[in-house]
Amino acid sequence: MNTLLDTTVTLVAWTFVVSRLGVFRRRRSTDRRVLHSWLFILFFALGLTFQIDAVYVAFDTLVGVPNLSWLVFAISIAVALYFSAAVGYAILDVPSPRWMILNLAGASTIFLVVFAAGIAASPEWPCTSHVIPRTVFDWLFLGTECVYGAIQGSIAALVFLRLYRVEQHPLGRFRWATWWATALSGTTLYLTKGVLINVGYLWPTSPVTTGLIHLVMIARWATCLMWPWFVLPNRACLALMQPLEWMRKLVTLKHLRRSQAEAHRLLRALWPEAARMEYTPAFRECLSNLDFHTYRLVISILDSARLLALFLERTERGQVEGWMRDAGLNRPEDAMPVRSFLEKASGATEYQDLVVVCAGVWGSLGG
Repeated sequence: MNTLLDTTVTLVAWTFVVSRLGVFRRRRSTDRRVLHSWLFILFFALGLTFQIDAVYVAFDTLVGVPNLSWLVFAISIAVALYFSAAVGYAILDVPSPRWMILNLAGASTIFLVVFAAGIAASPEWPCTSHVIPRTVFDWLFLGTECVYGAIQGSIAALVFLRLYRVEQHPLGRFRWATWWATALSGTTLYLTKGVLINVGYLWPTSPVTTGLIHLVMIARWATCLMWPWFVLPNRACLALMQPLEWMRKLVTLKHLRRSQAEAHRLLRALWPEAARMEYTPAFRECLSNLDFHTYRLVISILDSARLLALFLERTERGQVEGWMRDAGLNRPEDAMPVRSFLEKASGATEYQDLVVVCAGVWGSLGG
């Protein structure tokens, strides 16, 4: 449909194949994740190569069989889709479902039978023209591509969604999210193309056909732009994640500063002498080193919690409530969080307990 897009994506795919060849040679026998990911790139690049019209026609002319490039393209992409889902199962360290290989074998068999029965004898038909089927054989061939692609894309999307849910590290979650989006985009492409093929074959003059062609093009562009995330090195992902990570740390710092302000407000009301040890850096100073000041703010909050726990141990409860009223904390929305904090902090004797107290109580104080 778009020679420039197909050529660009093919060159990128072969670049990844060559660049990852060294890793594949070193780890193919010990890590099936590397094996499956490299095979995915290899068959994907091979299939895309035969989608370029010049290569399509040149290969068919060389071997003397019309549309043989179409068969090579369909089987290569089918194998690539199989390994795209197999990568996810390898990362989960579970075997791929047996029916996945049966699904691949069934689709490949249909491709071979339909090709031999009618497409091999039909006139040359480059891939960029594969929009509206010419004959029933074209319809069966293209329909098999779409059904198989939608099934395998759905499997891959579900596997990557599962990986995203179990992943804890931000980099891993970012990668699985992009993989899931790519698989979902590919599934949408095959589903939309399947509708286009049926509408175009049964109602060639339907005005819906033009709109469906545009939808297919949008899905193809989206899939082509996102699929390199499958093989992008971790260093590149980290570099792309730096702005997002900085924003996440900034939001965390903002919440911690709010929690610290609530802690110091409470500490000043109940124990002014201890509140003199406040750590309150300027916001601009915090931006210079987010990690350091985030750590310092956490320590400051934990120190406030321990001081309040110590204060509660040494003071009668009635006197504490009197000081709370004097500090303007006698409203229900103020008194309840404070009482809750004092009660919980009094039993928090270990550092880990104080962490739990801070995580739970400052939420009720608006942190």
